[in-house]
Amino acid sequence: MKDPNPRMKRSISGFLLPLKVSLTILPVVIFLTFLLTISTSFKYSSMLFSIVGSRFSVMTEDLLHTLSHGLNLGLSLSELHATQGVIESIRKHEPLILSLSVFEFTSPKTGKILYSTQQSQVARNVPSCFIEKANEENADQKFWHIDEASVGVVGATIYNDFKKPMGGILMHFDRRPLNHKVFDFLRSISLYSFCIILIVFLLISIFIRAIFRSLTQSFSNMHGAIQSVLQNKQFIPFISSNIIEENFYRMYKSTKALFIKLETLERHAILDTEDEKPE
Repeated sequence: MKDPNPRMKRSISGFLLPLKVSLTILPVVIFLTFLLTISTSFKYSSMLFSIVGSRFSVMTEDLLHTLSHGLNLGLSLSELHATQGVIESIRKHEPLILSLSVFEFTSPKTGKILYSTQQSQVARNVPSCFIEKANEENADQKFWHIDEASVGVVGATIYNDFKKPMGGILMHFDRRPLNHKVFDFLRSISLYSFCIILIVFLLISIFIRAIFRSLTQSFSNMHGAIQSVLQNKQFIPFISSNIIEENFYRMYKSTKALFIKLETLERHAILDTEDEKPE
């Protein structure tokens, strides 16, 4: 039974094939875009926290110079009473700072907080993790960092003229606003990535459809030529427009020549048969 609408069938086939190829390529595009998004977000996060950490390190270094100057005058950390006002001023001008404290070593492995913007922390022992971190550093590398999910710590070790550690500075800052900035950046770049994926998918679909349209037209022309030969034994004019059609055209000419020879032989055979019939 003949197809009632072959043109529509070819049109649907010409649309579905490029779509299938595009959907095959789409996961690769999504994966590469995902990697690019994660890499960009990670770089942004690292840069943001590095800038903030550097700013807090500068503040800590200024406070460290002030305390070291007092120690050079022969005073102990507990005698530098102006320190409380200094750290309160720093805390007031930087909203991300949760607390700023100055502690003194009571032994190589213990320390006591002398000054703090949180009065409840004064006279308390310093957590052992900060003591260990302060003791790890040397006089040439005074600053250290500890990062947690919501709180970051910038610390510095205070040395006297003999390079002996006398105490340290602890600056706790809030990481949550920075985490929110990273999340907002990730959300915005994810939206851009989705738009990029959509645009790339459309471009790929258009490109592949343009290619397959040409191939579909070529196969349709070749199919029509073959059907004309098989059904009607007629060779319709055929003009090649690409390399596929050129190769087919060579075969088409050879087939046409073969058919002509077969028809000639068939006519000669019929004539010979008629001549051999008895009168």
